[in-house]
Amino acid sequence: MPLGPTITHSPATAPKTRRSTLYLLRDTGTSPADLRAALNARYERDHSFVVEDVRTGDTPALLCHGVIGHHRPPDWTSAVHTLTGRKPPVENRTSACALLLPVADDVFALTFGMGHLLLDQSRISPGFGFDFVLRAAQPDAIRQVTHSLMDARGRTDRSSAAQGQHIRAFPIEEYGEVVSRLVGTLSSTELTIGKHSGRTAQVAGTDSLKIHLGAQPEDLVHDLTQVRAILARRSPAPEFEAIARVRPLKSGDPRRSDLEARLNALLGASADTGSLALAVPAACLDQEDAALSYVVKVGPVRRLMPSPVIDDILELLDGIPPGRRLEALSAGYIQMHRDEEGTDPVSAQMKAHKWITAEIPLDASRYFHHEGRWFEIGDQYLEGIRSEADTLLTAPAGCPLPAWTADLATEEDY
Repeated sequence: MPLGPTITHSPATAPKTRRSTLYLLRDTGTSPADLRAALNARYERDHSFVVEDVRTGDTPALLCHGVIGHHRPPDWTSAVHTLTGRKPPVENRTSACALLLPVADDVFALTFGMGHLLLDQSRISPGFGFDFVLRAAQPDAIRQVTHSLMDARGRTDRSSAAQGQHIRAFPIEEYGEVVSRLVGTLSSTELTIGKHSGRTAQVAGTDSLKIHLGAQPEDLVHDLTQVRAILARRSPAPEFEAIARVRPLKSGDPRRSDLEARLNALLGASADTGSLALAVPAACLDQEDAALSYVVKVGPVRRLMPSPVIDDILELLDGIPPGRRLEALSAGYIQMHRDEEGTDPVSAQMKAHKWITAEIPLDASRYFHHEGRWFEIGDQYLEGIRSEADTLLTAPAGCPLPAWTADLATEEDY
């Protein structure tokens, strides 16, 4: 049933902002029907979630909310019963809510609880939160960096600094790593948090953006408008230039079809070539510690696994025709659960191909498949070196130098 009105704070005590999780949706129109199409329909169909048209201030929006896991005991009750002879009469109830809010031509999704599960994952704009942090965070107050080495080992590192430090102080290989998540301090903006608070505000970006947004309808819409403006008008801070330079191949790049054909062949190879690995996507890293099982669906097969490795995925692909394996991964998913039975999801159903890392040669270059995107390894190396050399050679000397006169024949004499 639709939500009724709730008790609100008085104007004097109402919070000005709230720490929020925000997504930007792609390929999504602003009509009520378009907004509904951006939701994962199975929660309304299988879990009786409510989907209703609402208004946020003067802005029409769509609200989806409900509870997952009605009357289902947690898996640990059986273990307690075995140890004590008593079975606690408890049950898991996971609440989730998503508010889809159009702002101009864009559609944002504000999620609460496990609300990220309610979104159609194909609609989530990749790198939205990360791109915002590159433009709005202070380069000298970065608290955490998640970076992946561009090779087939699938290694992802997370470096942290409790007090925040300059981005250059983090151990990032400038030409050999992809940075996928940044956590830092918000610089001066026109957001509500900057107007009503003297304290610093933390911001974290991957595909999603974790940020303090206005708690009142008018302030929220204002802040979303500011987020759009920052993304549209600002370039990344110069200190983030090395990170921002590492960009994936565009969707229309002709190399992608050749790379995908080679990846398809690699997925069907009879022997391990060392060029493939399984890696947790950055958007799921925060939930990894809570995961006790993984539900993996590839083609017609849906399997529960305690902790999948690349060989498990390749085994599921055995029955898929050659040339269709990458497509099968893109249509399938891997989802983490906090119970061993795979009934209590802690992550969204992340497309299975986004878990695959691969290193593939093509012509004279090498390419890295990471979270469903292709990166050319070292493609910016020469450009970066030339840029650094130009900076050094054109910078004025810090002290005057004597003239090199004709009587000094060599540099050594000078």
